[in-house]
Order: sequence, then structure tokens, then C-alpha cells
Amino acid sequence: MAAVLDGVKVVEVAGWTFVPAGGGVLADWGADVIKIEHPETGDPQRGLSIGTVGAKGAGGVSFAIEQPNRSKRSLGLNIASEEGRDILLRLVAKADVFLTNLLPDRLSRLGLTVEDLREEWRARMPALEGAWAVVQTPGEVLTDPQVRANGYVRTVTGKDGETTYDLVANPVQFDETPPELTRAPDSGEHTDEILEKELGLDWDAIVALKLNNTVN
Repeated sequence: MAAVLDGVKVVEVAGWTFVPAGGGVLADWGADVIKIEHPETGDPQRGLSIGTVGAKGAGGVSFAIEQPNRSKRSLGLNIASEEGRDILLRLVAKADVFLTNLLPDRLSRLGLTVEDLREEWRARMPALEGAWAVVQTPGEVLTDPQVRANGYVRTVTGKDGETTYDLVANPVQFDETPPELTRAPDSGEHTDEILEKELGLDWDAIVALKLNNTVN
């Protein structure tokens, strides 16, 4: 298979299965994935043993570790120490991708929150040629000036005529004019209108359909 991610560097600070499995996929595609593990205990999954699966698997192979961590390199590093954190940040600064499943409080203590890393990238990216932008959260996208200016997010008025809220519009604009959005209908809100105008049913026929629960 073509190594489509050849040259891409990934730093993974994650244990167990789900996030490491994502790193394994990137490694399949050719990325250089560096797995950061505790220098003494390693990934906590290394100590897991369930029947014949885990640390005492068949032939001494731990498939719980092998499957999500295939094709990676491992660095034993105490990221709780000042020296270890410095090494980690130096690696992250050179990486294209950072994977983690550490909880927010620990990421904050380590200075590895999304905003911490964004500031690192914001300081480095202006020196590069080409277009770039920091990845935004869904909430940030809603208030992005370019998103607003291009009409990708539209304000909709609720049923009461007073409440307003934002919805995402189709970004494809054939005439460079964003669509005007309306609220989602209540269930069956337009039943009478559709039956009368689209199918030509009279009121007696519509009432009969309502009485036998065919329409609402």
C-alpha cells in the first residue's frame, strides 16, 4: 500500500485502545507515530490480562497491545517531570499531529490543552509560506468572521417570532448569495396545506383522513 502519510510525524500520548487505534491507522498509512509511555509502567493496557487475551496472551503476544500499537515507535518518558514535559513539548513542536486521551485537568496541568498547542503553532506558522489556519472548535466556527461574512451560518427566527438561533447553511452558493433559512417544521405542521394545495383534497376528505389516523 502506498505510504500516503510518509513524512508526517505523530506524537501520541494515550493509553488503552481507542486513541492508540487511531494512531495505528495513521502508521498503516505511513506516518511516523511516536508513542509516549510511562518509563516504568508503560501503557496501562500492557498489564491487562483477560483469559488468553492481554499480557499473558497466546505465545506471549499481547494482542491488546499489538493491535492498536502496530508499526509505532515508543518513547518511555515521565511527562509529569519538568525535564520530561520539556522533551514532550519539543517533540510536539516538530509534529504534524498530536493524539491524546488524557483528561482535561491533566492536559491543563501539563500545558497541553488545545489552546496551549494552538499558541505554539500560531507563533510558528506565520514564517511558513502558503495559506494556513488553526483548527477551530464547532463553537468558534460559528463566530468566525469569514464564516459569517460568507453566509455559511444563518440566523433563523423561531416559531414564536421572537426567538432567534443560528443554523449552518449549505456552503455551495451558485450565485454567491447565501440561502435564507427557515425553522424546522413541527411534526405535521403543513399537513392540511400539502393535502389541499398539492393533491387538491377538500376539507371533508382531509377531516376523514384525520379521523382514521391516516394523517395528523
